[in-house]
Amino acid sequence: MENIGEKIRDLRKNKNLTQEELAEKLGVSAQAVSKWETGLSAPDISLLLPLCDALGTGADALLGGNRKNELEEQFQKAIRYGEEATLRVSEEALKDFPDDEKWLFRRAHDEYVLAIERKLDFYLRPATIHYRELHRKFPDKDIYKSGLAELLFVQGKKDESFVLAYECKENDQLLKKILEGEELEKHKRAVLNKKFNTFLFELFDYNTLESLELAEKLLNIFSCEYRLWQVYAHRAKIYFAEKDYENFNFCKKEAEHLADLADEKYPAVFEVSASEQLHTWEFMSNDLRKS
Repeated sequence: MENIGEKIRDLRKNKNLTQEELAEKLGVSAQAVSKWETGLSAPDISLLLPLCDALGTGADALLGGNRKNELEEQFQKAIRYGEEATLRVSEEALKDFPDDEKWLFRRAHDEYVLAIERKLDFYLRPATIHYRELHRKFPDKDIYKSGLAELLFVQGKKDESFVLAYECKENDQLLKKILEGEELEKHKRAVLNKKFNTFLFELFDYNTLESLELAEKLLNIFSCEYRLWQVYAHRAKIYFAEKDYENFNFCKKEAEHLADLADEKYPAVFEVSASEQLHTWEFMSNDLRKS
C-alpha cells in the first residue's frame, strides 16, 4: 500500500507538476516537497486542503487506505438501485481520481442511460459534455465516439453526429439508429451488398461445382448478372484441373461472352473491365479440345 509521500509523488506527476511548481502553489520550499515524497517528513495539517486542491484529489484518497477498492465496493452495491445511485458513486470517485478513465466512462454512461433510455432530459447536457471529454482524451476509442454521436443526434446536431458515426469502425447498428429516409435505405443496401459479396467470395474460394451453382442462383436472385462471368470462369478452372476439356471450353466461351455483355451493359461497375480481368487468368489462354 502506498504511503502519503508516494501518493503525493504519483499525483504530482499525474498533474505534470515539478516539485518546485507544487512548492510554489503551497508556499513552501521544493526541499519540503522532496522530504514529503521520500518519507522524511509529512505535510503540516494546515496544508492538507491546499495540497489536495493542487493535486486534484480528496483528503480521503491522500490519507486513507485503498480508496479505489472502497469506491468499487460502493459502486457494486449501488448497481441494484439503478443508474442514479451508481452515478453518485462515480461523481464521488472523480473527486479523488479526476482523470481515471473507468470512472469518467461510468459517469458518462450512467448519464447517457438516464438521458436516452429513461428520457430524463436533464442528463442530456452533462452526458454530452462528458462523452465529448472522453472522446477528446481517448480519440481512437469507438465506444466514446458512438455514445457522443447518438447524444448529438438526439439533440438535432445531425451533421456532427454523422461525422462521428462514420469514423467508427463498427458503425452498422449506430448508423441504423441515426440515419433516416433515403440515407438509411442507402446504408442498408450497402451493408447487404457487403455481406453478399463476402458470402459470394467464400463460395468462389470453396471452389466446387456445387458452391458455384449456389453462387449463380444468388447472382440471379439479386440481379447481379454482371458477375455471372466469374462463375463460369471458376467452373472453367475446375474443369481444366480435371482435364475435362469439353466442359472447360464451353465454360471458357460462356465466361468470355458474359464478360463482354457485362462491359457493354454495365461499363461503370468494374474499375478494370470484366474482359480484361478474365484474361489475366492464366488457364483462360488455353483453347483445348477433347482428345
